[in-house]
Amino acid sequence: MPRITERKSNFELLRIAAMLMIVAHHLAVHGVQQVLSSDNAYQAWAAGTTVNRLFTLLFVPGGATGVALFFMLTGYFLVGKQRASVLKVCLQTVFYGFTVSAVFVILPVIQKLFGIGYTFSEFSFTEKIGLLLHYVFMPISSGWWFVSAYVLLVLTAPRINQFLAKLNKAGFMRLLAVTWFFWYSCQLVFGGAYVALSRAFFFYILGAYCRLFKHSEQEKPQVQHIALFVLGWLLFVVSPLYRTALRSISIEVTGIPQIVATYLVSGLQNCVSVPLCAWSLFAIFARMSVPPSRRINTVAATTFGVYLLHDSHITRQLLWNGILHVSDAQFLSPLFPLLAFADILAVFAICSAIDYLRLRFVEPKMLAWAEQCIAQAKEKFCP
Repeated sequence: MPRITERKSNFELLRIAAMLMIVAHHLAVHGVQQVLSSDNAYQAWAAGTTVNRLFTLLFVPGGATGVALFFMLTGYFLVGKQRASVLKVCLQTVFYGFTVSAVFVILPVIQKLFGIGYTFSEFSFTEKIGLLLHYVFMPISSGWWFVSAYVLLVLTAPRINQFLAKLNKAGFMRLLAVTWFFWYSCQLVFGGAYVALSRAFFFYILGAYCRLFKHSEQEKPQVQHIALFVLGWLLFVVSPLYRTALRSISIEVTGIPQIVATYLVSGLQNCVSVPLCAWSLFAIFARMSVPPSRRINTVAATTFGVYLLHDSHITRQLLWNGILHVSDAQFLSPLFPLLAFADILAVFAICSAIDYLRLRFVEPKMLAWAEQCIAQAKEKFCP
């Protein structure tokens, strides 16, 4: 098992918080708003009460913010290093690619034989074949977008670090500004071929900046960072509500004003709110005094497994609507806020427990096998 006791528990606690926010975001988006189908998008949302809708909106910023924090943590801990490995991440992704594929095949068989499985009827036969091909043969490149971006980022990190090492604080700030506007914001708002990678790169160098120039781990959390985090979070939640406000006074936005408003809202959410939330929350945890805790570090080591297990294209529908029935039962209940918190904690805890077992019993064997194969390949093909 990895020597997780050497990790800094304040940052490991941040990993846990980030993954909980991501799980909450997926409950809100995949379980309530979109329901994973364009034909059914926002139908369940329209049937919910005002209280349940507002409560769901509070979960939505957690997805982009949590992802940003994971990339920032990568930059914070990898900056200055000239070597980086993706072997463990790749092996873990391959393992869960086969795992979710097995679930995809076995559950319909159980349903047919015993009537207690799940048929994945939301997918056509062609879509099912395509998903199996992706998760069996291409889990790293096309199974999970975060994995693809993360692997490319880490592979290029040594060269990025060489460039960052030449910059002083003023040069680093100018790099952040240029990257934020041209490489990150324009890609997200107007679309581009490298949206995921641009997000990864921007928050990587933001995390590197925090390590080199900004956040000190000896200071206490500052009130201004908490205020900035709350402000950024509420900005993300409130900015799309302009349409509701205008409709309440019988004004409908169409044509060019609608396009401009859409770009403006996207910009506020992704280019202002998310960096503000990620930056301020990172500062809060960096300044937090947390005694070394093996329990925190152990749970944090499973967070990537939590992501892979609960957010594949295969397990999304199964989890939120096949097992938990979020959209067709829970969201219509006045107890939805309590049920939602219970769902988030349960999903995190169960997936974390599964990945803990993988770390204890599967990863050492896979890692030893992979290292042996690599050594043999080097001996044979790289004399």
